[in-house]
Amino acid sequence: MTGRTISTHIEVFTTNIERSKDAKHVISLLKSRFPHAFINIDLEDCERVLRFENTVIDQAEILNLVQSTGFSISIMEE
Repeated sequence: MTGRTISTHIEVFTTNIERSKDAKHVISLLKSRFPHAFINIDLEDCERVLRFENTVIDQAEILNLVQSTGFSISIMEE
């Protein structure tokens, strides 16, 4: 039996989410679409970084979902 390695991808975004309540709402929305993803938002960081970790990352879908809540989001450049 051969083991398969599952590749995990990470994408980092900047947002304007400032409150814990809003971060929880956005994370809940993203988790409903990407249930196996690891998602967190660093409210202490000045860029309010959203970190998204999953086997598949659909950047457009993430951007659209967050923007649909009224927050701004953009892909963090390296």
